[in-house]
Amino acid sequence: MDYVRRNSYGDISDRKDPLNALVKNGGSKRNALLKWCQNKTVGYRNIDITNFSSSWNDGLALCAIMHSYLPDRIPYDQMSPNDKRRNFSLAFAAAESVGIPTSLNNM
Repeated sequence: MDYVRRNSYGDISDRKDPLNALVKNGGSKRNALLKWCQNKTVGYRNIDITNFSSSWNDGLALCAIMHSYLPDRIPYDQMSPNDKRRNFSLAFAAAESVGIPTSLNNM
């Protein structure tokens, strides 16, 4: 088995801040994260992520991202943009089921 030791600054930096891996050609972390979210939700109905405010207000974008990782926990085909409370409840429950805290109070 070949073992490659990775000691460069970039490797350490990426572990401390995973957004560094998304940034290309000196772009901003914010834009890189927005692009990642857009890419993760391609093909999901009722999703058009253009910003970090109104694009998230019905819970579907968060549910789509969670569904891309946990499809058995998010019934995306049965979701509606009109049922915001249910959408967020499902997304938070899915996150918590795999150990992701959903509140700053849990950190």
